[in-house]
This record gives sequence, structure tokens and C-alpha cells, in this order.
Amino acid sequence: MKKYIIGFLVCALLVFSFGADVDRRNIEPNTHKIFKFEAATITHSTGETAAETTTEIINGVIRQITVTINDNDANATGTVAFSDEDGAVLWTEATIAENATTVFQYNTRSSTDLPMALYCAGTMTITVTPSTNPSTSGMTTDVVLYGD
Repeated sequence: MKKYIIGFLVCALLVFSFGADVDRRNIEPNTHKIFKFEAATITHSTGETAAETTTEIINGVIRQITVTINDNDANATGTVAFSDEDGAVLWTEATIAENATTVFQYNTRSSTDLPMALYCAGTMTITVTPSTNPSTSGMTTDVVLYGD
């Protein structure tokens, strides 16, 4: 009987001593780094309806994309796409409203915005295509990325 009691006490001591080091949330500050990257400002002048692209080196996981399209005379909306260096389209969204900032977030419970976090390693291509000629005001699209 003494062997069982001593064995139980040793096991309990080990569990409590190891368990104390597992959850350190209250001791260590949050070291999770979040980045904000102002990836692109793409401008379409009067009469331009072709896709405009820019390339950026991005290494990380994108969890939110913010797209701002200016108020333009023709109410042109935009299509934004992200492609990796092999040309594979990772994400695209059409008819993004003009005169607004639209936020697309990765959410593990819903796939309405970003269907998944975008894992990026290397040169990414950001493409913006206006829905129509933006008229005399032109169309400016700002793309901002947030991630870790």
C-alpha cells in the first residue's frame, strides 16, 4: 500500500511541476507580430480600362485586405486579384465599391471574405481592373495588407 501512495504522490508532483510551465499567458507578454503593409496605389487615368499590376515581395500570412477606391465620375468599381510568382491566383474579388473602403478578413468560421489566410513567400502580383472607363476623375485604388 505504501508503494501505491508513494507512486501516486510522485505522479502528482510531476504533473503539477510540469503543468506549471505549460500555460505562461499571464507571465509572458504577447509576442505575436502583426504587420501592416501598404502594398499598392494603382491609378487608372481617363479612358484606361485595362488591368494594371504591381509586384511586391511579401513573406508572411495575409489575414486582412483593405481596398479603397476613390469616388470617380463613372462610378467604376474594381476587381482586385493576388497572384503568386508562379502566376497562380490566390485571391480575387470583383465589383469592389467605389467611394468606399472595403475590408476583407479571414475568419475561421465563415468564408464570406477571405476563404483562407493567404500564405505568401516571395514576389506577389497585385492586379486592379476597373469595371468601366473611370471618366475624367480617374480611378485610384489603395491596397493595404495586414497579417503576420
